[in-house]
Amino acid sequence: MTKSPSTLEAVEERIGIRSTGSRESPFWLHDFDVPSDQALHERLQTVTGFLEANLTSLTELSREHEINLSISWTPRVGQDGLQFTERLIGVLSSLNAYVLLDTYTDRDL
Repeated sequence: MTKSPSTLEAVEERIGIRSTGSRESPFWLHDFDVPSDQALHERLQTVTGFLEANLTSLTELSREHEINLSISWTPRVGQDGLQFTERLIGVLSSLNAYVLLDTYTDRDL
């Protein structure tokens, strides 16, 4: 009996992109290389394009592996928001993926 590949190995094999996370982690992580001053909605467009370009492989992977989108975000001073487009929601839905929004702020609540 052969050992089934970890999530990290399975994704690297199907997508052809090495994880940007620790090799000690069983999870495949991908940090998008975008300018630090790029607005969050523009970053999400990049993510949407990546997901759409790899949708067939990700759909196959989602049958055996959990897929999620984790967003670490520090809102700008004052009021700031983010938008999830219909395209992004549709792609995430087709993958049964969830979104984790991890917000950082330096304001006292």
